[in-house]
Amino acid sequence: MSKDSSLYKFAKVELDLLLKKEEEENKNETQESLEHERKLFDGKTMQQSMNDDILGLIEAIPSGHSGFSFNYLLSCFNRLVNFHNLTPLTLSDDEFVEISKDMNGKPIYQNIRNYEVFKTVDSGIYHLNGEEALKEACGEKIVKNTLSVSKEKFVKYIDEMKLLHDSSENLHKALNDYDNCSDFGGFTNFRALSLIEDLLADLVGEKEDEHGYTTISYFTNDLDFGRNYEEGCFTESDGTPIDISTPEKLYDYIVSNV
Repeated sequence: MSKDSSLYKFAKVELDLLLKKEEEENKNETQESLEHERKLFDGKTMQQSMNDDILGLIEAIPSGHSGFSFNYLLSCFNRLVNFHNLTPLTLSDDEFVEISKDMNGKPIYQNIRNYEVFKTVDSGIYHLNGEEALKEACGEKIVKNTLSVSKEKFVKYIDEMKLLHDSSENLHKALNDYDNCSDFGGFTNFRALSLIEDLLADLVGEKEDEHGYTTISYFTNDLDFGRNYEEGCFTESDGTPIDISTPEKLYDYIVSNV
């Protein structure tokens, strides 16, 4: 990009402000310290050198990028300069090279496509940032659960709602045979179940759609707690079926979409 580009001009203003801030902070530095720093960076301070390098990188970027392509360029660049792979690792032997030996003389291997992935005889293959980071490096989509209710409790709540619903239905049918003019609290139980649905939806962060429905209310009412589920009754926008036939699968769906 040319020096006349908006990005270059913006970056220069910000970098000049950063340099000015550094110069103010370095007023109390000794002359000897400043001279030593300039020797390390070809007569410049570290910040002066960084500013020039950053502006040089911006100049090297070809003009004509759209917002999408520019963000893609930055994403790839950031991964590459941090020695992170762009396509999934295979973890095959030819992706590893021996870099040293442990205290017992056993080889330590490093992945040549992701420098945070290692392999040893005792530990096997591992990522410095843990198992999830290794899965992500291998192309596996990791869904992080940010819900305030665990899967076990969610399933328990749904099961309790189902029990309340079924008990109410059975009682209503039995009493209706005795007196078909009374609902015997059926409306009250419906309101209670509806309230529990709303509270559970709030707990997991589900928002109502334009019809006032949540996935939870669809599951408990239309699907009768999964008993009316049929493949294809609940789909992605492209028509791909989504299995929410059980409370467990409903929870997994919510986790991946909240």
